[in-house]
Amino acid sequence: STTTSTVTSTASISCLSTIPCPVGPSWSQNPYAIVTGLTDNYQIAVDSVGNFYVVLNAGGQVLQFTPASKSSSSVIAGGLTTPLYALFLDQSDLLYFSVAGSNQVYSYFDGVNIVVAGDGTAGTGENQLHGPQGFFVDCSGNLYISDSGNNRVQRYSSSNPTSGCTVAGDAYSNSGNSLSNFNIPIDTKFDASGNMIVLDSFNYRMLSFASGSRTGTLTAGDGTAGTSSGQAAGTTYAQMIQSQTIYIDGCANVYVADSGGEGVVKYTSSSTAGTVIVTGASSAAPQADGLTFDPLGNLYVSERNTGINKFAMIPYCDPGSSGVLAVTSCLSSSCITASSYTAVGTVTSTSVIPYGIAIDSSENVYVTDGSTNSIIKFVSGTPTTVASGTTPLGVFVDSSNNIYMSHSLTTIEKWLPADPPSGGTIVAGNNGQGNAQNQLNAPVNFFVDCSGNLFIADSSNSRVQRWTPGASSGCTMAGERNGVNGSASYLLSLSLDVKFTQSGNMFVIDQLNHRIQKFLPGFTYGVTVAESLPLPYALAVDNCENIYVSDQTNGVYKFTSGSTTGTLIISVTGGSRGIALNPVNGNLYVIFKSDGLVHKYTV
Repeated sequence: STTTSTVTSTASISCLSTIPCPVGPSWSQNPYAIVTGLTDNYQIAVDSVGNFYVVLNAGGQVLQFTPASKSSSSVIAGGLTTPLYALFLDQSDLLYFSVAGSNQVYSYFDGVNIVVAGDGTAGTGENQLHGPQGFFVDCSGNLYISDSGNNRVQRYSSSNPTSGCTVAGDAYSNSGNSLSNFNIPIDTKFDASGNMIVLDSFNYRMLSFASGSRTGTLTAGDGTAGTSSGQAAGTTYAQMIQSQTIYIDGCANVYVADSGGEGVVKYTSSSTAGTVIVTGASSAAPQADGLTFDPLGNLYVSERNTGINKFAMIPYCDPGSSGVLAVTSCLSSSCITASSYTAVGTVTSTSVIPYGIAIDSSENVYVTDGSTNSIIKFVSGTPTTVASGTTPLGVFVDSSNNIYMSHSLTTIEKWLPADPPSGGTIVAGNNGQGNAQNQLNAPVNFFVDCSGNLFIADSSNSRVQRWTPGASSGCTMAGERNGVNGSASYLLSLSLDVKFTQSGNMFVIDQLNHRIQKFLPGFTYGVTVAESLPLPYALAVDNCENIYVSDQTNGVYKFTSGSTTGTLIISVTGGSRGIALNPVNGNLYVIFKSDGLVHKYTV
């Protein structure tokens, strides 16, 4: 059949989730590869828990990668008729993908792929598509499909998925360059105001259609093909080259992935010229065939025949090409296999009111003492004041026996072994309580890596901050940069402690979500590795990623690597606070809330 009907575009867009759109954001130009070794990869998407989906055209596959691993994947769909280029995640994380080779669009749910548009034959009928590519699914489940070979956009209603209608372009596949026609439309999306944006690839332009209109407005490009010149980030570019897909943020800025050498280009409503934000001048993104953002504003680019690259939005920490943000080579490589522990006795006196605890290589014990606003070092039970500061909460001792303390609800200070108690040096914060990148808000526990970089559980900002030696401000490693809390896997709610293993994996106490989150190097999304904790306060982790959690309600739980269910290994009436682990012999030191003493346990 060649019968077709036309309507105007009116999408249901009230549910749209959008990335932030701050004034003047910038992105790292030194990307980190979160997925490597892909062949003929195109569009990508990321769901609410950090699973990435990517189309492999040559292989006829759609793959899924989880935030728990950057190397292993699952085949969501295989044996598809090529070519295929596009996929889409709706607001409920339901995955859709278009298969141009079979002239159909599918949805994927619970292991089953279901045809939602197209009868499998190329044609201009209401039930037909011809080489469908990029598309959009609105809040009511209606599909808006770039029916590329027919030079039109087709709408398939969720209530009648067997028959579509034309909402833009010519219903009978005629091409053209007027504002009502297309020449191979390759992607279609909607902004938060209900405008339909269509990437009109062989007219080298982008058109915007207001709700109810079938005549577009030129929003990008000048109708002529540009020539790749490898322009640097920040350069304005008036022409489009080989634009592949688009993404729209909450301020109606449009981001275009260009495989002709421009990389990723950002277009605002004020100009039809775009600004390069990720350059194609280097290996960063020479063939940008897909892009997406996470909810924090970090950019991900599908680089054809390479993989998926992450470009951190500043001020989130830039992992760079290596992904190394924490230098962990000096950490112990030992694993603790014991499942039971024997109480040895207390190692501190009743005059101390401790919160944080650390041990050095000789197992001398350091505690923050709230009664004297100091750090007390215990050698064979004998106390010595080694540092002082108002409201001390956390303490860390590095491999050179330098002492670090969080105090005053704003500051991290460092003491060399020869420094007097009053002679510390401020190494982070001290700019008042707040959520700016040079501020901290009630930092409790923290970690210092082998190069002196600090990783701070900035508790009341529900984030983890990284401060390099000598820096005047930090960058956000985990959580939202401005202190927004939440339960999503990329958010935290009262971050109280942070630790690393030798592999560079980061573990964070997310107290009000009653969980421990694990972050792979360079990843935004955490994976829950311990859950159902009443009130976790501090943690320790060995190199096999067995986790020890001091809980303010019940005592110490141990979570064996791979299990999110813990075992209460040390029951403490009234709960416990700080915890320290000797990663070689497994000795544990635990602060009891009831008596304020440090108790030692051996395996």
